[in-house]
Amino acid sequence: QVLASCHGPTAPRQAQALAENTSSSSSGGALVQVLLPGSLRNGTEWEVFLVNVLTACIRMEGCPPNSMIQIVIQVPSDDGSVLAACVHASVSALMDASIEL
Repeated sequence: QVLASCHGPTAPRQAQALAENTSSSSSGGALVQVLLPGSLRNGTEWEVFLVNVLTACIRMEGCPPNSMIQIVIQVPSDDGSVLAACVHASVSALMDASIEL
């Protein structure tokens, strides 16, 4: 079971964008930040992977310059295939937030 929420595009807070426990990537118009709180074994590695995948999926031309899209993913139970579920939940959250893909 995986839950994902999307916030943005919003104006980034400098401290929030540069926090050491988050993964983020900027490509063109918007900064994409993925937060995966909890005690997953490969949490930071998965955050970097998800940022790279989602940055490639999002049409940055539709985002205002110097904005941030934050995706928060929570994993209440790990029944297997969590990374795939995180990708699907993230894309669903982006679509629900009307972010152009």
